[in-house]
Parts: sequence; C-alpha cells; structure tokens
Amino acid sequence: MQTIKIFLASSNELKEERDKIDLMISKENDVLQKQSIRLKLVRWEDMLKSFQKESFQDSINEQLYLCEIFIVLFSSRVGEFTLQEFNIAYERLKQKKKPDYLLVYFKDIQLDASKNIDDVMKILELQKTIKKYEQIFDTYSNIDSLKLKIKDQLNLIIPCYKDDCTQGPMQKNIKPVFSQQAVDKLKESYLVRVFKDVGQLNLSGIDPNASNEKAQKINLSAIYTALLTYSSNREIEFSEKQTEKYEKQSALEMLNKHKHLVLLGDPGSGKTTFVNFVSLCLAGEALKDSQVNLDLMTQPLPKKIVISPGNIRFYYQFV
Repeated sequence: MQTIKIFLASSNELKEERDKIDLMISKENDVLQKQSIRLKLVRWEDMLKSFQKESFQDSINEQLYLCEIFIVLFSSRVGEFTLQEFNIAYERLKQKKKPDYLLVYFKDIQLDASKNIDDVMKILELQKTIKKYEQIFDTYSNIDSLKLKIKDQLNLIIPCYKDDCTQGPMQKNIKPVFSQQAVDKLKESYLVRVFKDVGQLNLSGIDPNASNEKAQKINLSAIYTALLTYSSNREIEFSEKQTEKYEKQSALEMLNKHKHLVLLGDPGSGKTTFVNFVSLCLAGEALKDSQVNLDLMTQPLPKKIVISPGNIRFYYQFV
C-alpha cells in the first residue's frame, strides 16, 4: 500500500473548507484502496497539541517536508504561518525536494478594502508575486467547486505514483528521448511550414478589390524590394521635412547589426513583409533551396552587406 501525504494549509477562516476536503479525501481512499494507494491528509488540527523542543510551527513544517502534495487556500486574508508554509513548500519544490506538487487556491470573493486594507493588499500582493514567479493559481466560488478542482488535480497526480513512490515524479526529472532522425524530421517539417506560410503575399492586403479574385496571392520572393528605414540613437521627428536630413539605411543591415530590433512604421509600410521575407530566406537556406536562400536575401539591397555568421546562426534559431 503506497501512501501519498497531502499537506493542507490555510487560515482559520477556511475551517469549513478544510473539513470538507478531509471528508472528500476519506471517500477517495475507499476507491483508491483497490489500487493499493492511500491518501493521508496532514492538518495542524490533527497534530499533537503539546509543547515542542522548538516552536509548534517548526513541528508543523517538519510534517510539510514529508508530504508529496501541498495544497494552500486563501480567502480574505493571508495568515502569517500559512504564508510561511507556502514559501517553504515553493522553495523546496524548486530544490526538487518534497512536496512534489503545489496547488494554490484563492476563494473568489469581493475584497472589501474598507474593512481591512492591509489584508486586501496582502492578498493582491501574493497573487502578483505568484504571477511574477511565472506560476499559476486557481480560484473557487464555493466548497463544491473547490472539491471538484482538487479532485481533478489528484486524478492527474496519483497515476504518477503508481509505479514508484520513493521519489516524487517531479524529482525524477525524466526527459523524453527522441532520436536525431525524429528531431531532424520535426525540424524540417517546421521549416517547410514556415517557408510555405510566409512565401506568399496576399494581394488583398495591397488592393482590397483583389479579395474577390481567384488569384489572390503571389510569390513574395519574386517581387520583394529592399526596405529602407531610419536608425538613430536619438529621437527622430518622422515628418516629411524632418526625415530628409537623415540618411536612409537598409532594414536588413540594421537587423544584422543588432541582436534586438524594433521596427516602427505606418500600416502598409512593409514591416510584416520584411519579417516574412527574412524568415522565408532563412528557412530556404536551412532547407538548402537553390533559389530562396541567403543569396536572395542580399540581392534587393542597395549596397553590399556582409552577413556575419554569428547573427545568422541566431536568426536561424529564431526561425
């Protein structure tokens, strides 16, 4: 019988939710018993209420270290110890220690700043912090919806423990293995798709009257001409008179010089067409196309530009 421990954290205001989750876990165990799996819910209410060698919270945290799953609930406030438990669980998860999974739920309520602005700000700040971590949290409207969401997650997690529960599935760090032939095939398929998608120019974008005609597209490589632009480290006033005093430069030359580039212009000025043409030529080069390649990319330029190999490798990866 494999035991999966679930640590449930929340402030006292969510005691009803905690009790209902405890009951739900008990019912789940009736079903999981046939699979030789048992869920054990760890709650501070069920722990020994005795003086400890260290603080009582330290003894709670020690139980957290042994749990595979960490579930934390928030409503109108962020409890000091609940936040501490959340931070510990997240730091351990990043270190590939238990818990293996961290599920966060916020109760979907109307936060009333008039009652306690500090509590409201702590809730909003925590949500902002989770997003900053590029992690995810869920919300629930009532206890039934919370139980359903947790049950759905458990149905995804439990199968990971059926074969081996000595290490959590997040700690195994198993990566799918693909043969080089399969990788090359996927790469080629992607490049062919790019080559096809960006290689056709939609005439309806140029002439709205062409939208009803059968021949709505032509080969981009056959008609593309170099895009000239202005580049400066200072602000430029883009009026007809002001731009006359600045020398036009090739957009491709700027692309070759700079790792990051912002291309600004009015609608229809050629921004998208330029990016499509560069993508087309780089994809053609990778596919060893005899006509559409790096040679074609430099042909429309008003002057010869030496394409540095380092940048080409970068943009090839981008394509």
